[in-house]
Amino acid sequence: MHGEDPDVYVMRFLRARKWVPEDAVNMLVNMLRWRASFGVRQILLEAEGPLHKSEMKRCQSYFCGTDKEGRICCFVHANRHNTSDLVRNLSEKLIVLTMESACMILQQPEFKSTTATMLVDLRDAGIQHQDSIATRFMLNVMQNYYPERLGRALIISAPWIFSGFWQLIKPWLDPVVQAKVVFVSREEVSQYVDISQTVKHLGGEMRDFVYTDAPESELNGITKLRSEMSQTERDDIWASFKQGLDEYVATTLAWCKGTDGVDNGARLIAAKRIQSDYVRLTPIVRAPTNYHRMGIHRDEAFKSIVTLV
Repeated sequence: MHGEDPDVYVMRFLRARKWVPEDAVNMLVNMLRWRASFGVRQILLEAEGPLHKSEMKRCQSYFCGTDKEGRICCFVHANRHNTSDLVRNLSEKLIVLTMESACMILQQPEFKSTTATMLVDLRDAGIQHQDSIATRFMLNVMQNYYPERLGRALIISAPWIFSGFWQLIKPWLDPVVQAKVVFVSREEVSQYVDISQTVKHLGGEMRDFVYTDAPESELNGITKLRSEMSQTERDDIWASFKQGLDEYVATTLAWCKGTDGVDNGARLIAAKRIQSDYVRLTPIVRAPTNYHRMGIHRDEAFKSIVTLV
């Protein structure tokens, strides 16, 4: 998933379920069922195309920069949340697309951690910006379908009115996640994230995140990339990918059982094959996003068609 080492991916579910294999397997199965029912594959294929542009242009939440421990930062500006201009199902798809993008970005070598630090900016946020439905959806998705992705959450400049909302949402958080939440002032943010990695809106030196529509050249480019890949070529890559998965499962089981002649090297080769084939599948399973245009997601598959802004 996301081109990540399958061992690392599975470990997230084991940690999230406190190393109880049966619970981790159930969590994995539920995640796969959710991806199928929610249509994650279609969301990745279409990316930002069908989403609500006015919501994206508000840049309410986005990933950029790193904290002092090498985690990617997720900035959330609560006062940009506008329930009067919200298309709920599209908003939820945007949350999922953002999570998927972050998981892919975290495969890049500059990140020292595969978890994120969330910075929730509550300045100028009032009761009209509190949305329990959206918050619950986001927390459910993050904890149950993208486990062990949160390293720390900084709640910045929380007003007194937030205390009631916090008491509402706190029970939705796993105790381990609760322990990662820190309430800070705007001035204290620099203890965790250097100003060079903080957006200007929060007093930092990094340019503020902006959303730009995909230019015609990019839309035409992805259409051309997909059309140039024949059905036979697509079938061959999918077959290789699935064969790699089968080999990985078989060699892992044999290795765990101590089968003669099977060492860890065989399963590592199978794992690398899965990752390599996923990269080859990129043009037909995903589309470029604003993260590509901002230069945050550096994706070789789309390098020739994306224009940096």
